[in-house]
Amino acid sequence: MLYTELKSPGSTKSRLRICRGQGRRGKTGGRGMKGQKARSGGAKRNFCGGQTPLFRQIPKMGFRSRKEYVTESVRLSELRLLKVDKDTLVTVDLLKEKNIIRKQTKYVKVFLSGDSQLASLTFGEGITLSKGVKQTLGIA
Repeated sequence: MLYTELKSPGSTKSRLRICRGQGRRGKTGGRGMKGQKARSGGAKRNFCGGQTPLFRQIPKMGFRSRKEYVTESVRLSELRLLKVDKDTLVTVDLLKEKNIIRKQTKYVKVFLSGDSQLASLTFGEGITLSKGVKQTLGIA
């Protein structure tokens, strides 16, 4: 046994066990006599005693579309990584195959950024284009 690892007497205290006999706050255990606070269980959370609770006083606000979680933005310059022919239709599935977008993505928005020296591409369903991309590619 290592004497250096022994704890010195009085360094650790055992927790107070109230309501366990007359010596240590016996009987009521510091709760007083009667009433709701003396009983077990307690009040409901967020109960304000008949007053309208705060969560109902504050107006409802905000909305987050589920579509937001399955939509991704792609730079026009990133589409050069596809290395496809001019006649190839750029679809969401093609972008997934080339690992440009995530597997769960359903909608793609292409925006103008970086080098935009690309030949005209044709885009399939689920892909929207920004104004700058439409001007660059000559799409009305």
